[in-house]
Order: sequence, then C-alpha cells, then structure tokens
Amino acid sequence: MSRQFRETLNTGVVPMIVAKIDNNLIPSDVEGWEPILLDCFLLNSETAEKLAIEYKGERVTPTYGSKFIGSYRDKGSITGMLSRYVPVCKFELEDESQVENFCHMLDNLRKGYQVEGTTVIFEIDIVADCSYGRDNVTSLFLQSIFDFKANIEGEDIYLDYDEINQLDAERIIKEEGYNMEVVIYDKEENKEVKSFGKVAILLEDYFWQPSHDNSLCCGIKDVAFSYNQAVDAIAVESPSLYQAFMSSIDKERIKEYMLCTGIHTQQVDLGINNKSVDNASTNVYTDNDEDEML
Repeated sequence: MSRQFRETLNTGVVPMIVAKIDNNLIPSDVEGWEPILLDCFLLNSETAEKLAIEYKGERVTPTYGSKFIGSYRDKGSITGMLSRYVPVCKFELEDESQVENFCHMLDNLRKGYQVEGTTVIFEIDIVADCSYGRDNVTSLFLQSIFDFKANIEGEDIYLDYDEINQLDAERIIKEEGYNMEVVIYDKEENKEVKSFGKVAILLEDYFWQPSHDNSLCCGIKDVAFSYNQAVDAIAVESPSLYQAFMSSIDKERIKEYMLCTGIHTQQVDLGINNKSVDNASTNVYTDNDEDEML
C-alpha cells in the first residue's frame, strides 16, 4: 500500500466506537433519539464535527440522512443527531496497564474520557440496532474483539489460515465479547437520564459519503424522458392531469387521419382490467402489406 493511498484512507476511513442497542429500548421522549430500524444509526454530534471535510468548496459534516459505510458491507443512514443527550460508555478493564493502553487508543481516536479506577468513561460515536440474521455479524464481532484485544493488551495479533478456520466464534464472543454499560447523559444538566444496562460495544471502521447526502445533492436537474416514460410519470405524479389528457384524445379523428394516409387499424383486446386506460391495443398496417405489422 503506497503512503499516499494510506494517508487518503486514514483521512476518509475513521475507527468509531459503536453501541449495539435494541431499537425497542430507544426512548421516544429524548431529543435526538430516533428509531434505528432498517439500517439506521444515531450519530454523536462531536463525532460529526471530526468528520468535517471540504466538499464542492464548502466545509460539510454528516447530518440527518447521511449514509455511512462500515466494515464487511455494514451500512446505515443517520436518523438522529445526539448533542445534548449523548450515549456514554463505562468501559471496565482489569488493571492499570490495560487502562493506560485503552486511554492511548482513545487519544488516537481524538476522544475525551474520564478514568475512575479501572473504568474508563467516554462518549459513544454511533448507536446501531442489534443484528442477528446478517451474514456479516460474525465477522464484525470477531474483527472488533481482536481489535479491542490488541489495543487493550498492547500486542499485535496474528492468525494464519488454519487458525482462522479453527476459530470458535461463539466461544470467543462469549469469553472475550465486550459488553459494557451504556447510559444516556444530559450534558446540560450533568446527569444520567437512562441506563441501557450492558450492551455490546464494537470498534468498527466507517466512512461517510457526502456525494450521497440528499441535503447536499438535491436540486433542479434536467431529466430526459422517452414518450412512454413521460406518460407513466404523468400518471403517477399528476393522476388528474393524466385522466384529463387521456379523456381529451379524439380517437375517432385519429383513425380518420390514419385512413386518409393509407393506414388501417385493427383493435385487439388485451384483457387488461385497468380503469384509467383504454382496455385495447391498436395494431397499425399499411395498404401495401396488410399481413405485416409495423
């Protein structure tokens, strides 16, 4: 990997700490805490500021509707921005050495934290719904577990092909999985509002796509339609106009014009029950060869 590519990757792909919380536990009466069903995320506003980039000559940050892409085809759109009521994790460690290593990782992630004994308290970057049936769940959890383990223990982890094939994912997740308490903290009142208990905490790489943000890309654009597409679009977008258009067609006059130019018509019933359009199709023939359809 070239140095230039690595620098580009490091500025675009950002490791984030994710709390996996069941959507049913998300409170509906707390500002910013919106439902997270169907690949939706809640994003910490401070994290959004860290992701600011120059786009089309302006400084932009992710916001509502922004699309995030994570590891192993993980993806989601932002439904809530968390600024006053933020998710806070109480990450429990075993000894001072692990605390030091973990805090060093948070420093590299540009995250603030508070240490109470062997517990490190910090704000979560992303809140995501729990996933059970996706084929990338095992990969996401194992990758996160090994990343956390390497950072906390201060050692690199190397696995060869045979070792990877022999991994017992269920055992590793049960023994090494990082379930930590997460609470909603009111930054204005300086108090905890709600505790979710212990939930899965993941370390995952993400990047966001400003070119896919509706807030940045919507605008007036020229769109080319073929005739059939234009008629379909009118029927969908302006049904009353479509009905007026269809009822204003003088089909008998059109047939007269076609006969005057030497074209004969034959009506064929298609058997389609559609009240908004004529239930027939018109085949067009020439006088030169009535057996050949144009």
